[in-house]
Amino acid sequence: MILLILVLLINVYILKKYEKGNEHFYSFLFALFLVFVYYFEPFFHYTKDIRLFLEITIPIYLFFQVYFPIFIKTKVKEYLVVLGCGLLDKNRLSPLLMNRLNVAYDLYANKQCKIVVSGGKGKDEDISEASAMKTYLIQKGVKEKDILCEEKSKSTEENLKYSKDMIGDSFMIITSDYHALRAFILSKLLRINASITTSKTIYYYKFYAAIREYLALLYLFKGFIIGYFLLLN
Repeated sequence: MILLILVLLINVYILKKYEKGNEHFYSFLFALFLVFVYYFEPFFHYTKDIRLFLEITIPIYLFFQVYFPIFIKTKVKEYLVVLGCGLLDKNRLSPLLMNRLNVAYDLYANKQCKIVVSGGKGKDEDISEASAMKTYLIQKGVKEKDILCEEKSKSTEENLKYSKDMIGDSFMIITSDYHALRAFILSKLLRINASITTSKTIYYYKFYAAIREYLALLYLFKGFIIGYFLLLN
């Protein structure tokens, strides 16, 4: 219960600090849901099945989340695809996104490659994520001709799909460390021959982001999960 309360407090902090998008609120609701499942289990029939599912899947997820970045391929390819992750204050890069771009710049400075910045314009944004990322890279010294903008995507899956449509099915994905596992799974589902390199994430955000990524993977494999509960009942 202490851990669940800690999860709630971290989510409250993230909501107040970033106030960005429904995904933050969903993570907070999931933390509340965990408290409900464990505290009220004796009073509701299905909470036992849900608790068992969580106790199986969460440790497996955390194992792969922690150890996956150690084993991923990090071969630099002709194209580097930087995945967007939302803007702050309608047009400002978040620290998370700047970290990804800094990784891309360091690779660009040492290798002959082009950079694809991938991210569309959200409802609460004045410009597309790709446009903001392009401006940042140019200011750092990347030549404009070496930057391609993918400005249609609204999700990680679309980031990868539309980038594949632009440059083919072989490229390096650049994203945050907490996001690498899901990006890799999606790249395989989309039949992309991808290598991945990651940027670091501040510790408190990584703790929160692990919840968000777990929820995203549950949604990705929702068909299997529905089948699991149908078999139980």
